[in-house]
Amino acid sequence: KGCPNCGHEWNSREEFLADPTIKIIGYQINTKQLMGGLFLFNHDCCTTIAIQIHLLRDLYTGPVYPELKMNMEGCPGYCSDKYNFKPCKNNCQATFVRQILIIVQNWPKS
Repeated sequence: KGCPNCGHEWNSREEFLADPTIKIIGYQINTKQLMGGLFLFNHDCCTTIAIQIHLLRDLYTGPVYPELKMNMEGCPGYCSDKYNFKPCKNNCQATFVRQILIIVQNWPKS
């Protein structure tokens, strides 16, 4: 992945996530194609970099539920707020995305 603004390049996903100049800032859901959603990162050069969910999907190994329950009874609405990083306890298809957000947010910086 490369920064479209300053041209800085990362040779691996691990290098990107461990870079202290990178900070995850949010998640933009795609309700029609969940894997087409985007994780949003800020780079120190004042650029936002979007990475599709499927590129970080393997970071989570827990259960994935078959049904998207966004805006249904019991939904706390976290996915509607792209800057919300709270874990969701709903048995919803998007719950694994919330877990990836937390994993990435807590990734050790080098």
